[in-house]
Amino acid sequence: MKNKAKPISRQKKQLNAASKNNRARKNINKLKPLTTLYWQSSLDAVTDAVCFLDTDQRILHCNRAMTEMFGLTQKEIIGKHCREIVHGTTKPISKCPTTRTKKSLVRENGEIRKGDRWFNIIADSILDKKGTVKGVVHTIRDITEHKRIIKSLQESESKYRELVENVSEVFFTVDIQGRITYISSSMEHLTGYSTNEVIGTNISKHIFSEDFPKVMACINRMLTSGEKESIDYRVRVKDGSIRNVFGSNNVILKNGQPAGITGVITDITQRILAEEAIRAAELRFRTIFESASDGIILADPTDKNFICANESICAMLGYTREEILKLNISDIHPKEYLPYVIDQFEKLDRKEISIARDIPVMRKNKTVFFADVNSSSIVLDGKECLVGMFRDITESKHAEEVLKERDIVFRKLSAHVPGAIYQFVRKPDGTYHIPFSSDAVNKLFGYSPQELANDFSLVTKAILPEDIDGFISSIEYSAQHMTDWKYEFRIQLPGEPVRWMLGHSTPEKLLDGSIIWHGFNADITG
Repeated sequence: MKNKAKPISRQKKQLNAASKNNRARKNINKLKPLTTLYWQSSLDAVTDAVCFLDTDQRILHCNRAMTEMFGLTQKEIIGKHCREIVHGTTKPISKCPTTRTKKSLVRENGEIRKGDRWFNIIADSILDKKGTVKGVVHTIRDITEHKRIIKSLQESESKYRELVENVSEVFFTVDIQGRITYISSSMEHLTGYSTNEVIGTNISKHIFSEDFPKVMACINRMLTSGEKESIDYRVRVKDGSIRNVFGSNNVILKNGQPAGITGVITDITQRILAEEAIRAAELRFRTIFESASDGIILADPTDKNFICANESICAMLGYTREEILKLNISDIHPKEYLPYVIDQFEKLDRKEISIARDIPVMRKNKTVFFADVNSSSIVLDGKECLVGMFRDITESKHAEEVLKERDIVFRKLSAHVPGAIYQFVRKPDGTYHIPFSSDAVNKLFGYSPQELANDFSLVTKAILPEDIDGFISSIEYSAQHMTDWKYEFRIQLPGEPVRWMLGHSTPEKLLDGSIIWHGFNADITG
């Protein structure tokens, strides 16, 4: 008589199952810090200020560029309403893009002015599968100097690649009527039901109703063909939840006739969740990649051949995507500029500079345009790649030239205006600043426009001491009542006689709470 195999105790099976699940959770947990690091690193590589808001418009997270833009730490930013950081106020902002996008569910944007700088605010709703707003992605782009976020790409697929299935199996047998005749003790770990609660029940009680028809179709095919078959479906858990499983099934034969089904059920819930996360990450990656207004190219770091390109760079260069993938970095820059281009890219790689500016780029038709370029490295399919982001600065360079010409004309005109033209700012903390003044201030106050811009106290040094209090009081009155500032006062430069001055300007309140006056000072000594 043959020795029977010693049966494995139920307790030992449960311990084995628990051990396998612990290892699965540890493997997944090991990837979480890496996923967080990839995501945070990607966000911090962006040069625009980006933050994530909850439905109350409080900041949940922000990138490094936002802390640098506002001179605050993440700790000082997170938890505040975006209007407190961006606008310096606790009151709701009229026509706020963030408020509008929560209603329209589409991208909203708007422009604001802070001092002499302009910013474009972009707001995108974050929606769940039901279309409910769960938050807002809030982007601030400095459009004065044409700097914006250069999104650092990474292939999200690699974050989940290492996830593998390592769960306990459930062994079962079912008769021809679908009644469960045997179930292993692992069933309790999978569904919470003990073997006594399961044996004798019909499989319809445990299979998710929407998946039951396809499971029965699989069983009928097997009973007809006698062949093995596998299927994935969902099962009900005792606590009311649902788990995804994969069943490997075979037919039980008695006297050559089908008598039931036997098989092994594997819990694939974590794998399904991981696949959904990968698909969501791939969708985010592809959406960012293809919708970016900047041109983006991925290149092999060894031979500098291009391996991926978005629509924007194709439009910039005039090539199709297929044509670009046959090119090398040397094919899109004029030969005479290649040494300079390579030097700039090497400085980017060494992090000596954050952006390579005024890089000449050659189109398919051999014409040249200039771009600001940011470069970084990402890992794609386990291989390091270079990603280059190109921003066409042709329009901004033209605009700069126009502004320079206008500035020259303005200075020529202001040279013939009696007195000095100026802009005067009172900041929320009560300090004064003269961001602009015409060259005539040198004759009136004895200092250049740049010297006065750096130190307002030079103005008060020229004013007679007995006139200073009235001078300051008149400014504060104008600021408090937002009325025109008009004041006569006396100044005296070393070695010169006393002169009477007339100051006249109009105040304007800025979004950050500052007040700026536009006006002139004239010598009225007579």
